[in-house]
Amino acid sequence: MEKALRIGFACEWSEPREKTWSHTPYSLLQALHRMPGAEIADVPGQLHPLMLKVLKLLTLRYNPRLGDVVTQVMFSSAHSRMVERQMHKAMRRHPQLDAVISIFDFLSTPEAPQYIYYDLCVAELRRVLADPLQGRYERMSYSSSLLRKREEYQSKVFKQSAGLFAMSEYAARTTAAAYGIDPGAIHVVRAGCNVNVQAQTERPMQKQYVLFVGRDFKRKGGELLLDAYEHVQKHHDVDVVIAGPAEWMRQGPVPDGVHLLGNAPLSQLSSYFQHAQLFVMPSYYEAFGIAFAEALCYGVPVIARNSCAMPEIVRHGQNGYLLGAESESPAELAELINTALANTRMKHDTEQQAAKAREYYSWDRVAADMLSVVRKNLSR
Repeated sequence: MEKALRIGFACEWSEPREKTWSHTPYSLLQALHRMPGAEIADVPGQLHPLMLKVLKLLTLRYNPRLGDVVTQVMFSSAHSRMVERQMHKAMRRHPQLDAVISIFDFLSTPEAPQYIYYDLCVAELRRVLADPLQGRYERMSYSSSLLRKREEYQSKVFKQSAGLFAMSEYAARTTAAAYGIDPGAIHVVRAGCNVNVQAQTERPMQKQYVLFVGRDFKRKGGELLLDAYEHVQKHHDVDVVIAGPAEWMRQGPVPDGVHLLGNAPLSQLSSYFQHAQLFVMPSYYEAFGIAFAEALCYGVPVIARNSCAMPEIVRHGQNGYLLGAESESPAELAELINTALANTRMKHDTEQQAAKAREYYSWDRVAADMLSVVRKNLSR
């Protein structure tokens, strides 16, 4: 009988845990617990809420592009040291771990072989933030010196890791090029759906609608969608449902046909995903984009942008359409929406492929792939 793997799971959790990094670590941890032949040990790195608040205040920085003050705490060296200290305390309660799966790169000196799960390396983030189009609406704002230091730190941690688990080919490719890492050490495992794609729900509204989901409304192309909707209404009698923003994002009243869900819970989003005609989110950049995968798992065609990891999920003309990487044209987006809404064959084919998408974009599949890599490396 094969010996059970003893895996530590290192994460700096938010409260509640379920909402950390858009539900990703929690969903992955639950899937790892379901895997046969694996014992999972919790290696949390939470800081006391008061300490975290102080660190956030100490790292506030004005973002002139957004006209707002944002925190740099995520890449603060003081924050990282404190999180790592907490993780080491937790690891001492679980001696003789075979490996550690870490969310991001807080463990610079792990006590077992470390595998880091991430969506974007700091070197690529620096490029994105400097790009006049991709970085225009990014809410994170870091000093150049802070980013350089974090990039150097991350390069060192990534290189000494037993392996990297990347969410996309885009993340793997840019990381290997930026840090000079052997591409064979980077394993693309992608991510799973966080909404319950198995649940059958009643239609939330009678009229047909296009769905948008994203709290970072501007970065994810929400403004562009609203402008395009004015053109779409001339050809199709559909509404637009927007989930994510807590309030209306523009001056004046909400236009007819636009419905705001706010920061809707996953249980509510499940119903809206299931019955949407089309999912539209032309993000200016997207390290992965779980919402695209979730739409496909419901058999809903997707419109994204031909940039970053999005073309890995959306196949132009097959399960959706890709807006030009640098396009800011509402008319071009409207043309894609109109074409998609009229393409009944695409809708049918995407529905037929939904079961395959659910199997692939599942956290159980992600967890199984991770453990397979760990076992293979340990056997060597």
